[in-house]
Amino acid sequence: MLNKSYKSFLGLAVGLFALLSLGACVDQEFDTPSPRALTDVVPADSQYKNIGTLKNMYESYIQKNPNKLFWRVEENIALKAVISMDGKTSNIYKQVFIQDPAGQTDAVQGMALAVTGSNPDTQGNLIHINLKGNVVTKKNGLYQIGGDYFADYPKDPDHPKGSKVQAINSFEKVFWEKSSVELAPKTLTIAQIKSNKNNQGILVKIEDARFLEDDKKTFSEAPQKDISYPFVDHKLKDATGVIEVKTSKFANFRDELVPTGQGTFIGIIGYYESNKANSEDDPHQLYIRSPKELNMKGAVTPVEPVKPVNPGSGEYVGKTTSFCLDNIKVTSGASELLSEDFSSSSKGNDFTQNNWSVVKPVGKRNWFVKVHNNNKYVQAGAFKSDEPKNESWLISPEINFDAQDSEKLSFQSAMAYWEHGDQSPVKVYIIKNFNGNSISGIEKEEITTAKLAKKGLKNYAWVDSGSIALSHVTGTARIAFQYIGGDK
Repeated sequence: MLNKSYKSFLGLAVGLFALLSLGACVDQEFDTPSPRALTDVVPADSQYKNIGTLKNMYESYIQKNPNKLFWRVEENIALKAVISMDGKTSNIYKQVFIQDPAGQTDAVQGMALAVTGSNPDTQGNLIHINLKGNVVTKKNGLYQIGGDYFADYPKDPDHPKGSKVQAINSFEKVFWEKSSVELAPKTLTIAQIKSNKNNQGILVKIEDARFLEDDKKTFSEAPQKDISYPFVDHKLKDATGVIEVKTSKFANFRDELVPTGQGTFIGIIGYYESNKANSEDDPHQLYIRSPKELNMKGAVTPVEPVKPVNPGSGEYVGKTTSFCLDNIKVTSGASELLSEDFSSSSKGNDFTQNNWSVVKPVGKRNWFVKVHNNNKYVQAGAFKSDEPKNESWLISPEINFDAQDSEKLSFQSAMAYWEHGDQSPVKVYIIKNFNGNSISGIEKEEITTAKLAKKGLKNYAWVDSGSIALSHVTGTARIAFQYIGGDK
């Protein structure tokens, strides 16, 4: 059994950081446990799940109950996990990160566990969590167990806006098996971290990494009374990409200098999906457990200057305009041959529903679903892609143009934060011979008569394309929208 005392931040720091914490508004606390048997905490008939299975159970529940803010567990299930990061350096607050113990068959996954205060000296503890009666949810995309929630989801009929939803106290639900479990960090590149939304809460090692900072910068700064954002963000780069490293203004190492060399970074993967409609940042983040885990004193690999891609072709570097599409239709008289308003799609996902396709020949960015002013649409962009070129295609289902006459195309487009000069980031095509995976070998005809969102308009102001005649098209064909940009 463990015998530890847990302290929270003092004075003003408590009030400020509690309001600005990572979304964990909780009354739970790890306390000094008295000796108990495992079955005093976790019933003997409980079924143990790993974190990956728990996430899938949550998603299945939310899919069946789309108006629910969280899943309150009613089954006798339990979770065995290791605390991968606690709050002893005050770099995170009101939550700890947990991950699956080593040795399981499935890939190790992680998530957050809501607690009260900084809860130092729990890192490396192997714990059992009785999940029955507790809640599982996502806070800005981060999977989390526990917490008190003020229901602000107006579609949830069981919890009116402003009502408080009480969770179960963590101490009552946690059995502490042993401390000082050694966690071996998983070696990943930044691109591999960003490739999977389930990369959350696990201890990782990034090799040949460096901070994109000038000399003599500290990890963070002292908080002010009018603090509006409790972190200082730094950018970490390896050969595959760039990711944000967040350091709290309350961290006890905030005054230490950021390493200026290249080497090994060890830390925890966080996750935060922005609610801002114009944000295209990857939601993955990193947290430092301790600067002692950073071995970054080696010589920095020189960065080659970025050269324009295909100079003079209109495909150039540094153009990051966000471009949006909605209400795409192909009609013949009163008949709709194609109609897509994206209302049935899920925010943040590449749009591949209803037999649509997305293809990214260059770069990692794609057309994905966004929400602005309660309207769903698709958007492509290159902001903070850290790639010299992003090319992405949105391709419609196949249409038989021989089955009717007088076909017409219409759609709406909008832009945000124009950076493409006098050229449009998007072209519209009729294409044939698309194999479902690659644009190689397609036949294409550019549609030049469509009105598109352009420079000088207000951000997210929708523009009607007009009615575009397609009566000359024969055989089967598709509508395609090509985005080209870049940011490096």
